[in-house]
Amino acid sequence: ISGALEYAPMLADMARAGEILAGQVRALKAQGFNGLKLIEGKPQVRKLLPIPLDSPPYAGLWAALEAEQFPVVFHVADPDEFWDAKTCPDWARQSGWDYTDGTYPSKEDLYTEVDHVLERHPRLKLTLAHFYFLSADLERAARFLESHPTVCFDLAPHVGMYQDFSKDPQAARAFFLRFADRILYGTDMDTRVLERGESGRAFMHGIPWLIRSFLETTDSFRWGETDYHGLGLPLSALEQIYFGNFQRIYSV
Repeated sequence: ISGALEYAPMLADMARAGEILAGQVRALKAQGFNGLKLIEGKPQVRKLLPIPLDSPPYAGLWAALEAEQFPVVFHVADPDEFWDAKTCPDWARQSGWDYTDGTYPSKEDLYTEVDHVLERHPRLKLTLAHFYFLSADLERAARFLESHPTVCFDLAPHVGMYQDFSKDPQAARAFFLRFADRILYGTDMDTRVLERGESGRAFMHGIPWLIRSFLETTDSFRWGETDYHGLGLPLSALEQIYFGNFQRIYSV
């Protein structure tokens, strides 16, 4: 189970921000949490809490996470479409994820902040959610993982992610085989989907089926209105992605 940060104490005493956040990391670990979940890199949240991820208030946080080797799942950025007025989906607008008015940090701004954090703290046990929103640029994703050997990506889907992989299955398969020890299974589902009734239950069955079909089969397949193509990964890679990497990172 992963904990989260409480910002009220920090905002009330910004001069001690680093000390306060570092103390929260140590307290979460002492209480038995297995890691930390951060959503502070999502543009909507980053605007609400307008503190750059690489700025002094966060310095104590990153230092404590590195020193304690406390794993972090970190949501940074969002799909490219959310910054483009022509492509931002209506459902994203309704969710508050329309970043087209110029008041939100850009995707590249957020990536730069994370680069700075990792340059200062190269031993962070960091898992970047949703494949770090780099599914459409596997060459860049590979360079990033090469540059940061303690960082992993998870496979929790975002809009278009598995379609991106399916555009060039051969390249995607090569990437997944090369970085099988750096990729973690994830669904991004929670129990709130059950409130939708039958549609929610169908969704909870459908997402794992999509991911497993993509990883395990070699065929083209259809989910909803979209066609995908599986990678047919060997058992050794599947074991790493499904559970081995998680066990290593979280020491379980």
